[in-house]
Amino acid sequence: MRRNSSRITGFESRGMESGRIKSLDGLRGIFAVCVLSGHFFLVERRPDPTYFQNLALAVQFFFILSGVALCHGMSRHIVSGQFSLRAFARQRLARLYPMHLLSMGIAGIFLPPIFFGAIPTSGNLLKEALANFLLLQAMGPIEGRSWNVVSWSISTEFWVGLIVLPLAMKRLRGPLALALAVACYALIFMVNHTVSLPFERTAPGVTLAALSTGAGLLAGVGTFQLLAAARGCPGRWAPVIEPVLLGLILVIIWRGARGYQEAIALACMPVLIYLNASSATWLTRVLGSRTFTWLGQISFSVYLVHMSVHGALRMAGLDGALPMAATYLIYLISSLGLASILFRYVEAPLYAKLRGPVLIPRDSRVPVAQ
Repeated sequence: MRRNSSRITGFESRGMESGRIKSLDGLRGIFAVCVLSGHFFLVERRPDPTYFQNLALAVQFFFILSGVALCHGMSRHIVSGQFSLRAFARQRLARLYPMHLLSMGIAGIFLPPIFFGAIPTSGNLLKEALANFLLLQAMGPIEGRSWNVVSWSISTEFWVGLIVLPLAMKRLRGPLALALAVACYALIFMVNHTVSLPFERTAPGVTLAALSTGAGLLAGVGTFQLLAAARGCPGRWAPVIEPVLLGLILVIIWRGARGYQEAIALACMPVLIYLNASSATWLTRVLGSRTFTWLGQISFSVYLVHMSVHGALRMAGLDGALPMAATYLIYLISSLGLASILFRYVEAPLYAKLRGPVLIPRDSRVPVAQ
């Protein structure tokens, strides 16, 4: 990113070039807890079975934020040729694959109590196990949910990201990347009417999961490009707009209808990230606090193991034996505690060991992509 005058963008004034914007970690942490909570209430179907019907929107937020993070961390090196496609693939595999394998094994033990006593598959356990090992479980060849059901997003983020991100970083300006993202989402809503059914087909051989992942990553690239080109900080209304956008997105995830309300939430997400990354409001200070940044750091582990924790509670007989509020509290504390341990002793060390040569700043202020 060039700075050809003394004017400083809000993006740069918060140190995006050399450090980490902790408030974006905080946002990631909020949506990770949203996913954790949503799956609990969807499985329990209490107190209302209609709660969190739009939970897949939280995963769309992860895709958009990952697009911003990866574009910030690698775009200049990829465009200049310093970072090859092979090196990019190695970093992404190191980031996603070890925890995917670990969580897949854990899910094989603890998920059956949630899914009627069996590992969730479409009927061919061996075939789906192979698909999971190859990260193909949501890319089209295999129908239905498989093993650790939330790992569909790991599958699409790796393969779709490998195809879309280098091309987008090299060829697309912000408005065009956002326009392509809108076109992908529009196609999904025209065909599927929702983004909440990832294993449905949007076109022959194209899953909704794959297309929505591409749309989210493109939206992230476009958001980053606009941040890099912006001059000055957002206006005085940012302290009001940010919490309104965040609240609206969370309410739609919790209680919203599918269809046009999902589209509203998706439209709000890049704007929220843009304002959060380029302003210093009361909300960004709260999200940048130690608690929220910790949630952001462990969010990937939270995402991959929380359903297995729920299954373990059912195996222990706690599910139904206690009031739902007490069960949820035990589930929340157990999930966050296990995720903290996995992040410290497994996720972070393995990524540091396996990712290969590092051209990006280690203290990159955008949170590490999911």
